[in-house]
Amino acid sequence: SSATVNGKVYGIPEYMYVLCLAYNKALYKAAGLDPEKGPATWDELRENAVKLTKPDKSQYGLALIGNSTADWWYQLFAWQAGAELSSFDSKGKVSVNYTSAGAKKALQFYQDLRFKYNVLQPDFSATINSLQQDFATGKCAQIIYSSHFYETMVGFGMKDENLGLATLPVGPSGKQVTANGGAYWFISSKGSADQKRAAWEYIKFMTSKEAQIEYYETLEAYG
Repeated sequence: SSATVNGKVYGIPEYMYVLCLAYNKALYKAAGLDPEKGPATWDELRENAVKLTKPDKSQYGLALIGNSTADWWYQLFAWQAGAELSSFDSKGKVSVNYTSAGAKKALQFYQDLRFKYNVLQPDFSATINSLQQDFATGKCAQIIYSSHFYETMVGFGMKDENLGLATLPVGPSGKQVTANGGAYWFISSKGSADQKRAAWEYIKFMTSKEAQIEYYETLEAYG
């Protein structure tokens, strides 16, 4: 578990996610693309985005975060290009590697998508929530996705039958990489023994199957 470090458990996972690529099957089909097959490489991702960009319909081929959280998705492309954005030396000192060859390849890929092929969202300061809304409503054809985005997209009107999922494409490194993450429950070490026991009982309840079913049934009841 990613909540375990050196054999010691530091938290209780609430949910976990793995980033992948989501694409709109209906838009794929309309563009002459196979709705059951996502892009396998950077070249295919770009080629698909070109075919899926329809300025007359205010439709763009791919969403990439360009605001203050841009590094969240950019690091995926840097890894696919063989780069590590940060590293540690033997003394624990952190170095950033944004000028490495792989990082530059990833940035060039971004730049070409934006300025050479013009397949990204018109507003590069758009928030992730705005990009998800564009995807859910058919304005955006492809977007980085994880399972905890599902509720948001369905809330915006995304139809299940149009949601296609694929692993992230392989970059110049030839490696297929992605990122995972999630949210965790923690108990403060400063609490009293009674508070810690109460917190543990609360966590057990909130992560139980019964509580999860009730949560999603409540969401379903509200549409």
